Amino acid sequence: MSEIYNGILARYGEIFLKGDIVRRKFEGVLLSNLQRGLKDADISAKVRLLRGRLFVEISDIDSASNILARTFGIVSYSPVIVCEKKYNEIKKTSIALAEKFKKGSFAVEARRSDKSFALNSQQIKEKIGNVIRKMGFSVDLTNPKNRLCIEVHEKCYVYSTTMKGPGGMPLGTAGCVAGFLRDRKDFLTDWMLMKRGAVVVILGKYDRKLLRCLQAWSVGREVRAARNIGESMKKCIAIATHRKIKTDMVVLNPLVGFSDKEIKEKISSILR
Repeated sequence: MSEIYNGILARYGEIFLKGDIVRRKFEGVLLSNLQRGLKDADISAKVRLLRGRLFVEISDIDSASNILARTFGIVSYSPVIVCEKKYNEIKKTSIALAEKFKKGSFAVEARRSDKSFALNSQQIKEKIGNVIRKMGFSVDLTNPKNRLCIEVHEKCYVYSTTMKGPGGMPLGTAGCVAGFLRDRKDFLTDWMLMKRGAVVVILGKYDRKLLRCLQAWSVGREVRAARNIGESMKKCIAIATHRKIKTDMVVLNPLVGFSDKEIKEKISSILR
């Protein structure tokens, strides 16, 4: 089904709650991280900002989805069909997507960011809903088997599925933190700090396999092992560790409050 799509619409969450200046800065970091991540994976794509969204113009949907699924700051993403901002084009595109639906019920969701478009969100839902209903689908607004989603920006984006991203904040928006990588708990500690936007520098001996795994989540950035610990520490604002250590620096332990079972389950879900 991916062959009918011509791009991916990605959503971010916490960034949108920031003030204008900070939000624009963080949006720029997220955009840059995603562009570098796609380039590092040899994926040719164009990425641009929309209101509360990132749009990835690409034909290789599956490869790009693998990057988006590991890009901190991305809450969710959807493969989309892009069409012109005209009702007849939206109608034609919606029909093409609905033809791929499973038999049964459906619901239409609409979001209009561009207020210059003639139809408001409710009118879009009603008009397109009537079109899909005539194709033999029943309406179920509570628990539909199929969802048709329409977003109107500078163009129209039509989709039916949404995948979860890791959420959090874009890498590079929370400074540099020193960390360890000797075991799986270290891995989770570093991963959770990265999710809050910190770039992690690894101190001392480390597990090479875990480093590769951590690097896979560091989309657009590099997880570095410190060559000169003293110099590296000067750039760090804190140390991330689940162990008890003596230091004058701020110590961050994101695993506090988690049971051993919860930690194991979290590690397994990330490393699967």
